[in-house]
Order: sequence, then structure tokens, then C-alpha cells
Amino acid sequence: MYGYMLQVRPETLKMEPELKSQIRQETDQLFIGEGSNCYSFSNLMTLLMVKFRKINPGIQNDNPIRASVIPKWVKMYHLRKAQYLAGHRYISSMESHPKNDMEGLKEVVDKFHPLG
Repeated sequence: MYGYMLQVRPETLKMEPELKSQIRQETDQLFIGEGSNCYSFSNLMTLLMVKFRKINPGIQNDNPIRASVIPKWVKMYHLRKAQYLAGHRYISSMESHPKNDMEGLKEVVDKFHPLG
């Protein structure tokens, strides 16, 4: 991420749009497309997933990343804020994400483990 902020993003801001229909826009968004065009965000995310797959071939899509981040958001913020951050339309969608209660598991292991 640090390399992106120092090298890739400034170079992307300098690029001219390839298509005439793309308009160069001043933006403070973190992730931008070619020619500082925010419309090609999906292309940027596709490239990002390709790089993730090179690092960890087991990742097929962004679901494992979302599944690990959303329970942390629920702990940090209230449920509605986490729903907004996750982009879920309905609150019932939040129930589909696994609840990783590592503190609770740690307490159980400490309580019942023979060496604990």
C-alpha cells in the first residue's frame, strides 16, 4: 500500500485518459483508474485480485478478505455502521458473515486446556 501511494498513484495521476469519453477528474479518492478516472475502479480491483492470486493462489475472489474484515467492523462500530461500510443493503446480509470470536475461543482454550 505504501508503494502504491508513493509510486503508482502519482504516475496514474499524470496519465492522460485513453478514451475520448473519459474525462480527467481531480479527485481525492485513494484508488483511481487510468488518467485519474474513477470510472475504471472495477478494472483496478480486477488487477488487484490478480496480484493477490500471485501471492496466495488459494484466493479466488474477495470473499475471504471481506469475511475477515466485516466482523472486525462489527466489533469496532455498531452493526448499522458496519452494514454501511460493507455495502450491504439489508441488515440480514450481515448475519451471513461468520463471527470470528477469537477472544472467546482463547478463553475456552485457556480454561480447558490441560497445560493452561
